[in-house]
Amino acid sequence: MRLLLAGCFAAAISLAAPAMAEPPLPQTDFSGTWVVRDGSGDEMKVAMRYSAADGAMRVEISPAGMQISAIRDMQSGDIVMWTSQMPGMGMRVKTPADVESRVNATATGETETVRGETCEIWQVDEGRACLGEGNVPLRVEVDGTTAELHDLKREPQEAAHFSPPAGLTVMDMPAAAAMQGLPLPRLPF
Repeated sequence: MRLLLAGCFAAAISLAAPAMAEPPLPQTDFSGTWVVRDGSGDEMKVAMRYSAADGAMRVEISPAGMQISAIRDMQSGDIVMWTSQMPGMGMRVKTPADVESRVNATATGETETVRGETCEIWQVDEGRACLGEGNVPLRVEVDGTTAELHDLKREPQEAAHFSPPAGLTVMDMPAAAAMQGLPLPRLPF
């Protein structure tokens, strides 16, 4: 379960990592719940909000009664994370711009249907992504872990969802230290 948690968090927060040459970033605001399954049958749900207008993404995971939240600024790549186990404390991870520029993402020309919606398959170094209308990621597959977006709602997202809680003390962390041991796939959105 611990590996699934690490994989879920890494996949969810990396879902919107930009790629080279006209990346298929989501073009519309949306929210939903990622249902993430690994090869062992473990499953985790990850709440997600994305704002194309604000260039931001938010994910929330609740493993074993603990709340983990993260917000990613899509322009800078910065990620701010906080947990219920450390109230008032958070950490910021700065993603170097050149890391995402090394991604190889290619549209395959293939389509699939995910939860009733047609999506286009993109091949990425570490996996595959199926992007629906407005480039919304409907399914992502990385190293035996599959994340599928349920309860999709394409609707404007309030800017307040993409700000850390008031009074949060944020400590800057080097990306390597903060994400040590987490498999961080680079996907085309």
